[in-house]
Amino acid sequence: MSKKVNQSQTKKKNKLESQQIRQLSKQQAQIFLKTCNAFLADIIQKEKIDLDSIQHYFQPTSNLEEITLQSLFLRLISSAANANMLSNVIEFADRKNREKEISQEGSRKDRILEAISGHKELATQSFTDEEFKPYLRTLSELDVETAFTNLKEKALVKGDGKVLWYRWLNSVKDAAAFTMRYETGETFVQHFNAISPDFLFAGPLIIQRYIIGIGFALACDALKELGFTQYVKPDTHINDVFIELNLAKASKDNLSKQLNVFDAAIALVQKINSSLPLEEHITAYELDKIIWLCCSGKFYKEGITIHDGKRDLKEKLIERLRNNLT
Repeated sequence: MSKKVNQSQTKKKNKLESQQIRQLSKQQAQIFLKTCNAFLADIIQKEKIDLDSIQHYFQPTSNLEEITLQSLFLRLISSAANANMLSNVIEFADRKNREKEISQEGSRKDRILEAISGHKELATQSFTDEEFKPYLRTLSELDVETAFTNLKEKALVKGDGKVLWYRWLNSVKDAAAFTMRYETGETFVQHFNAISPDFLFAGPLIIQRYIIGIGFALACDALKELGFTQYVKPDTHINDVFIELNLAKASKDNLSKQLNVFDAAIALVQKINSSLPLEEHITAYELDKIIWLCCSGKFYKEGITIHDGKRDLKEKLIERLRNNLT
């Protein structure tokens, strides 16, 4: 190992060990939120984005009262398809294809599920919990190699993505088995809503434990998009914001880092709300989306992507937060 690499690793180690975590006051928590909102407002004004349309980003498209075993399963495998490079290979839950999915009424999703299960319209036709259970059983017994062969024969595999397809198909198999653990969608909601606010991290860990290919962050993504608005997804954007501002402890272990950021973000939401009347409370979901929009510049519902670059936007947000929180 070169001397330069050794020096770099030593520097990172020293930085981890010397990091001092900052505790924000209630006033500073409010400043954090106001700064993010102001940063987002600047982007909206510059890009001439309709302000009213932005509000739709802050509520999940699903709600807990409507969760079924079918919608739970579809959400889990959609989140699994968002992992790393999978979105461009599987194209099951890629926002870039949102308009195409709508115009085709989800036909690619249906074709994929039909190819691997033999059953039609599993994504677009609505099934009761009892009606969907046999399909879950079939998918839980999936033969991954046969499923991949069927996908290739149906021309649904693009390029050389065998490893990624195998990974996702194993996620599908595990997600079906996991979903079958619950008698109904309502049972699942009751089970996860019963988790204490002080131990919210247990929910994503349960999903990670049982479904290969869904780590902690993707499990958070699945839960919040199902309608559990008390969750944030500790992805690269939120991680960088909280760690660079010393609001969460950095770690060489990815899960530890995600847990640290998750806890810090949930605590920040609680502190923000502690100074606000109930009708003005924000959800963790809302904070997640505000930071994500500020850092990514992807206003996918309008088909707009800010071209400053991800890193540039994120660094600008972090710098403004750092200045306003001093």
